[in-house]
Amino acid sequence: MPAYDGPPRSDAEVGVIRIIGKGQFLEIDGIKRDGRAFKVLPGRRSLRFKFWFDDFIGDRPNRRTLRCVTDIRVAAGQEYEIVRGALGKETYEKAGPYTLSSREFEIWVANARSGARIDESVVFCDWS
Repeated sequence: MPAYDGPPRSDAEVGVIRIIGKGQFLEIDGIKRDGRAFKVLPGRRSLRFKFWFDDFIGDRPNRRTLRCVTDIRVAAGQEYEIVRGALGKETYEKAGPYTLSSREFEIWVANARSGARIDESVVFCDWS
């Protein structure tokens, strides 16, 4: 799905950004977007997106949302992924009558073809 104005362009003229896992874009360059993958024009792009986490409090499902922002320099003909990865094993914490489960994780931007992280694109997130 294109996230730019004007006529369709070839894959060699645009970059592709996508979210891997349970997430979706909220804004690209300040314009509301709703989806998991977009074609964008080359250049610096500002992204707002969210990931959601399904945990349990006792036996009740509990969905938490993490809202994030980053900037990425997009090159024509390239594909990029926003990835949420686990850092460690799942942990459990007793909170009154409930057991809370959580997992440490990190979020990064990677080149989709090589898998290499793009270190200049720092991701900032807050729970909402």
